[in-house]
Amino acid sequence: MLKIRLARGGAKKRPYYSIVVADSHAARDGRFIEKLGSYNPLLRKDDPNRIIVKGERIAEWMKKGAQPTDRVARELSKLGITTWTAGSNPKKGEPGEKAKARAEERAQREADRAAAEEAAKNAPPPAEEKPPRRPKRRPPKKRPLPPRLRPPRLLPVRPPKLRRPRKPKPRRPPPPRRPSRRRPPPRPRLRRPSRSSRRPRMRPLPTRSPRPAMRLERGNFDRSSRRRPRPKRPVRRAIADSARAPAVAGVSG
Repeated sequence: MLKIRLARGGAKKRPYYSIVVADSHAARDGRFIEKLGSYNPLLRKDDPNRIIVKGERIAEWMKKGAQPTDRVARELSKLGITTWTAGSNPKKGEPGEKAKARAEERAQREADRAAAEEAAKNAPPPAEEKPPRRPKRRPPKKRPLPPRLRPPRLLPVRPPKLRRPRKPKPRRPPPPRRPSRRRPPPRPRLRRPSRSSRRPRMRPLPTRSPRPAMRLERGNFDRSSRRRPRPKRPVRRAIADSARAPAVAGVSG
């Protein structure tokens, strides 16, 4: 069965409906056959864009057997396309059984309260009664103080006992001191001098050098060698050697 109904669109709390022709078994916003107009309930009732329909297409679909829903028929009747009469369903607004039972209970409570108020008005005034005697107020019990607030407890003072003085015992001589069993500390190992601190070997200057032969002094050594030159002999030793040479020569002669 075909129906001309509304399919909801838009956002939350801002509806926008499309008037479509769809199968009655299809979902509300699901598959439809043709779109016949739109309906925007957020616009005013006198706004011409509130409802936009294709009158010719609606008439053709109604000839084919499509029936408009109650809401669509109400809007189309305003445009003069179809007629719509308000249905009468007297039982639609009738409350259910539970609602009727709640209404009866509420009416019964109201009646009971009204009867109690009427009886209280017509009842004779009550006799004056003496006010109830207040019981004597007992003094509060004394609670013991906590230990930190209690006064210090005084104990009886006893006389000190008189004791005879003891003779001092002779002290024993201290025992002989035993030799220590600890091992002697290890001897310090002689560290071998590093390669850089050893005395470098001297290399003679090349004989075929174009430069004249120079004395081998500090700073004048073969640059091809990476080792340091041998330091100069001290002056004192050189003087002693020179003084000793002639004496040795005289003895030998």
